[in-house]
Amino acid sequence: MRTIPYVYLPAAGETWDSIAMALYGRWEYAREMLCVNPQYTDRIVMRGTERLKLPDVSETLEQESAAPWKKEA
Repeated sequence: MRTIPYVYLPAAGETWDSIAMALYGRWEYAREMLCVNPQYTDRIVMRGTERLKLPDVSETLEQESAAPWKKEA
């Protein structure tokens, strides 16, 4: 997974899954967001002072949409 040079400035009260849903359309991408923002893994609810890196989930989408025999093990 690569990170793209974008950041997201969450509002106070947002959560990982609500941000993932708003930005990527799926709450499951909260995991990828946590992986590229290890300094904030102790946060469940954002304070509004964070600068979150946004992961490039296009590789994940390709993996999910690929036929089972095309997925890497």
